[in-house]
Amino acid sequence: MTWQDKLNYNPLSPLLSSKNVYIEYFTKRDLLDIEEKPINYIWMLDEPQKILKKQLMDGS
Repeated sequence: MTWQDKLNYNPLSPLLSSKNVYIEYFTKRDLLDIEEKPINYIWMLDEPQKILKKQLMDGS
């Protein structure tokens, strides 16, 4: 039995068709075991970079 068998419908199609690059990336990586790009790809995108620029040296 897989994790999909426990669900009423298959969530993969809506997740993969999302226009959100983060949802698509983690759906492929975590649910389908497909890693097309290393995780550094995500960290280098605009949103994570904006957050990281505000982070202090102590992590706060």
